[in-house]
Amino acid sequence: MPNWAQNPLVLIAGACVVVPWVASNMVRFQEPTFISTGTGGALAAASCDGVYYGKFIGYYANCFTGPWPGPEFDESERDAAPRRVAREYIESHLDRLPIVVAARVGRLWAVFKPGQTTWLDWWLEGRGRAPSYIGLFSYYLLMPFAIVGVVVLRRRRVPILPLLSVAVIATIAAAVTFGVTRYRAPAEVAIVVAAGVGASAAGTWLRSRARPDRPALVTEAA
Repeated sequence: MPNWAQNPLVLIAGACVVVPWVASNMVRFQEPTFISTGTGGALAAASCDGVYYGKFIGYYANCFTGPWPGPEFDESERDAAPRRVAREYIESHLDRLPIVVAARVGRLWAVFKPGQTTWLDWWLEGRGRAPSYIGLFSYYLLMPFAIVGVVVLRRRRVPILPLLSVAVIATIAAAVTFGVTRYRAPAEVAIVVAAGVGASAAGTWLRSRARPDRPALVTEAA
């Protein structure tokens, strides 16, 4: 049984943070709102031909052209219009959805069009050219050590769920919306932690391989 199921305090602590927020949203907005009113906008930005086909597949674009509801409506009501348009587009392109989802996840983890995604990071999202590419190469450098670190922690019976859970959450977020580098940010903390463990294990292994074997002393009886 997982640790969180054995300790109800974990669930209670999580509920103490989430429940008041959800309750406030349910009372404040006209449309049912759990966490955020940006669902429609995010789905709409990822639901059009420009990101379902062509060279920008899996990314986002200005897909929703309106009309937006007027200012007399609250945010939850304004979000309903793009959400409806996105749902209609998705339902009419279900055969294309698996390919698009794969492209989104591939962009998130920099295994599909990493150069283009990084270029968009600085050209479209304004992150700076040098920092964007340095971040990409640093990510590639860390990932092998992170994989080794997860294996080492698993063999040491150290719980790896806290590390893997953020990666799973980031993957799901990209799969249902679009693949951008910033969605990977929460998982990068776990990547650095696991990479530190992996680098330490690799260093220990290299030192053990480099140490010359000491010949055993043999004493012969006279």
